[in-house]
Amino acid sequence: MPIAQPTLNTPRLLLLPAQPAQARAMLDFHVRNRQHFEPWDPKPGDMFFTELYWTMQLRQRARDWEEGRGGRFLLALHAEPERVIGSVGLSNISRGAFQSCHLGYGWTSTAKARA
Repeated sequence: MPIAQPTLNTPRLLLLPAQPAQARAMLDFHVRNRQHFEPWDPKPGDMFFTELYWTMQLRQRARDWEEGRGGRFLLALHAEPERVIGSVGLSNISRGAFQSCHLGYGWTSTAKARA
């Protein structure tokens, strides 16, 4: 039986479990920050800047959590929980005596200025 992915609170941020209902917020985050990420990210495909793409991505990330393979948290300020300012991802989770995973994140300097 899978463990429900928690919402995590820090003094400055909410780390919200990725869910398909947040697709519009993730699309908004990537549209707002397109130029910021462009030098580092691979060129996105045609669907990347669509709500459908983010619905599918977040559905898969929720499934990854349920199956113990990974987890994605969306970062938001307490004052604006509906506005995504970044994300944190856990992938390649390894279980057993050696517990490990890869950690990735993305956020923008504009988020820091507002925080």
